[in-house]
Amino acid sequence: MGYVMGTVITAKIKKNLLEGKITPENYQVFLAAGKIQSLEKTLQLVGVDLTSPDTYQAIFDEMNYVMDEIEKEIK
Repeated sequence: MGYVMGTVITAKIKKNLLEGKITPENYQVFLAAGKIQSLEKTLQLVGVDLTSPDTYQAIFDEMNYVMDEIEKEIK
């Protein structure tokens, strides 16, 4: 898995945590799972489905937020 996919997955996990869709405990189980399960099953622990457009929307939302913050700083 490349850098871009790692960034997408991280953004989706962050969104799920902030929205209460997963708990910190879910995240800890995810981290502990490591290579025990397939990537798809491991990501399910934190609500990430690589086949869902919602997963990729999380990174677009994150980037829009970052760009909005940068625009505030430069005005």
